[in-house]
Amino acid sequence: MERLLAEALDAGAFGYSTGLVYPPSAYSTTSELVLLAKPMARRGGLYFSHIRGEAATLEAALDEAIGIGEAAGVSVQIAHIKASGREHWAKMDRALRQLSDARARGVDVHADVYPYTAGSTTMTNLLPAWVHEGGNARLLERLADAVTRRRLIEESALGGEGWRSVN
Repeated sequence: MERLLAEALDAGAFGYSTGLVYPPSAYSTTSELVLLAKPMARRGGLYFSHIRGEAATLEAALDEAIGIGEAAGVSVQIAHIKASGREHWAKMDRALRQLSDARARGVDVHADVYPYTAGSTTMTNLLPAWVHEGGNARLLERLADAVTRRRLIEESALGGEGWRSVN
C-alpha cells in the first residue's frame, strides 16, 4: 500500500481517501492509516476521510481522523460531517468543538456537509459489520443462509445501530 500510494503521489495525486464505513476500508486500523499518511507530510498531502461512525460513535470517529492528521502531520478533510439519527443530532455541537480544538492545536482539519436531509449508500452498507467479516464471498454465504437471514430480520426489527434510518 505504501509503495502504491508513493507512486500515486509521484504521478500527481494530492492525498488519499478512506471510506471507513465501507469494506474493505472498514477493516483498517488507525495505525495503518497513520503509517500511510506519514509519507504525505513532506509532500503536503491530504487525508480525506468518510469517518468510521456518524451516529453513536461520532466523537470517537472524529478523534480518529483528527489523530491521524495530527500523528502524520497532514491536513484532514472530513467528508460530509453529520450526526445520523435524530437521537444523535445534539452531538454536532461537540463535533464542531472537536474540529475547533484540533485547529487550536495546529491540526489543519476541515469538513464539508451536504445541503439536504437525505442520503444514499449501497444496500450492503446497511448490513451490520459482522456480515461483512471475511469479505464479499463470506457476505454472500451468510446471506444465502436462512438462519443468518432470520438473525438480520430480527436485528433490523430491534432498530439497533445502523437500522434506525432504514424504512
